[in-house]
Amino acid sequence: MIIDLNCDMGESFGSLKLGFDEEVIKFITSANIACGFHSGDPLWMEKTITLANKFNVSIGAHPSFPDLVGFGRRKMELSKEELKTALVYQVGALKGFLTTEKLQHIKPHGALYNMAVNDKEIASNITSVIKNYYPETILVCLSQSKWAEIAKEEFILERTVKMIKEKKITSLQGNTIKINPDTVCLHGDTPGAVTLSKTLRYEMERSNITILPLKEFIN
Repeated sequence: MIIDLNCDMGESFGSLKLGFDEEVIKFITSANIACGFHSGDPLWMEKTITLANKFNVSIGAHPSFPDLVGFGRRKMELSKEELKTALVYQVGALKGFLTTEKLQHIKPHGALYNMAVNDKEIASNITSVIKNYYPETILVCLSQSKWAEIAKEEFILERTVKMIKEKKITSLQGNTIKINPDTVCLHGDTPGAVTLSKTLRYEMERSNITILPLKEFIN
């Protein structure tokens, strides 16, 4: 059993510091770094890449709709060309700060990510961009089309370990959904994020789950 632990990071902007990146980074294997359209800026992008390299964490781009005011969480209608150029612009900006390290993955952010779950056209457009511009880069997307929000931290730990080991998850409605995840996402700005990431990693290792970056086990 192998799993990757990823976390949205670099979502600070200017003098506004968001999240607990410096602590959470110690317990993850992949970082989704904001590219400036929902948050993040050139300085924070570079800082987050440096932080990821310090802890040997693989780097991914976290592109969004052009929505700084709404933190990328508002639905937007972009043409195919607008979406393509928005993605290429953001990923290209992040790649500009990379030196010897490679961009491991791309994980869309917020409304863009959520809309792609049910909108085949958006999902197809995102996939086409990655296929045509970044063919060696892994696309991180939702393994199921519907996900319930989990409120209790204990429930998160139990559900996550069970999901990885048993390849299934129980919805809040009590339905069993078969699933085969490659990576689990943490959010650095979630209350208790540091404790959660530390405890989750401990529980995974205790359950004999190997934690590695995606590039180590996905071709």
